[in-house]
Amino acid sequence: MSDDLLTGPRWQMAYLAGPFRGEFYQYTTGIERAIDLLLKDFATAKRDSAVADTLVYPLGLLCRHLIELRIKELHREAFGEDAPRSHDLLALWRDVRAEIERIWPDENEALNYLGALIKTLHDLDPSGQSFRYPGSFKDGAVSLDKLGEVAKEISQSLDAYCTGFYELSQALPEIQGGEGEEMTYCEDL
Repeated sequence: MSDDLLTGPRWQMAYLAGPFRGEFYQYTTGIERAIDLLLKDFATAKRDSAVADTLVYPLGLLCRHLIELRIKELHREAFGEDAPRSHDLLALWRDVRAEIERIWPDENEALNYLGALIKTLHDLDPSGQSFRYPGSFKDGAVSLDKLGEVAKEISQSLDAYCTGFYELSQALPEIQGGEGEEMTYCEDL
């Protein structure tokens, strides 16, 4: 890595962390902030379609990647292991949705709605590569504002389920009447 990237005033430096519990938080929080900044830049440009035509690719890439990371974070929290190495949002979602339904069976309507939003994003970029490289899309259009709104809505919902699984895993030792090693809820239900 070039030394130029490794030096600068403290306020310009970002810490690149190794693996730790909650590591998805750094990525997802940063991506959500970047999405907000891109949408703010678009709004400042007076909603210029020429600006939209250039921002759609980084915005789409960030929105889709945010959802992929959120689903993978949810998978880790629910199953205690990393999600499969896949960019297929629907396949990743299918696994965690089944586990959510098992634990919270009354969530079917909310999960159907969330699944429809995830499918919409998946259909825009099924492989996770379309926003990354030119020539991947057929002619069409997408609203930048709605793309950002949908990504944030999905992200917030997935984060809420992730928090639910985490809290459940933390409560299990108490429920079982003792303390023990860290575990995921599914190991003991």
